[in-house]
Amino acid sequence: MILKPPPRGRYYNFYYALGHLCFYFTDRDAPEPFTRIIACPGSPSRGR
Repeated sequence: MILKPPPRGRYYNFYYALGHLCFYFTDRDAPEPFTRIIACPGSPSRGR
């Protein structure tokens, strides 16, 4: 598991690009439904 599920909406389409973990966050039940692209700085884990 990369992230715990959000309290509302969903995360999906995770990918790594240019030093960032990127993914989409959608909440269709919000008063004004939205989709956002989130980019968090980081590096891919190695091993395990």
